[in-house]
Amino acid sequence: MAQDRSPPFVGQDFGDGVSVGVKAGQRTVALLKSKRVPMPEDIKHMRRIISFIPRLSMQAPRKNRETSRWRYALMNWGHDPLSLTDADSP
Repeated sequence: MAQDRSPPFVGQDFGDGVSVGVKAGQRTVALLKSKRVPMPEDIKHMRRIISFIPRLSMQAPRKNRETSRWRYALMNWGHDPLSLTDADSP
């Protein structure tokens, strides 16, 4: 019988059990809390996040958004697609 080797989080992992999205989200939070001037690799990371979130957001499922892999993937990257922002409010 094959053992399920899926990671504990949505998305790929590189053998350490932590998904790429979780690592990206952790790095994003650390950058936002940092008081230092961003390095070029920090800016590259933030641009990657800024381009990824809208692309994945457009792939929303029609049903069960609250418990979908789509939502959890976005939350791993630091974005909850179901939370309201100031731009969403009237």
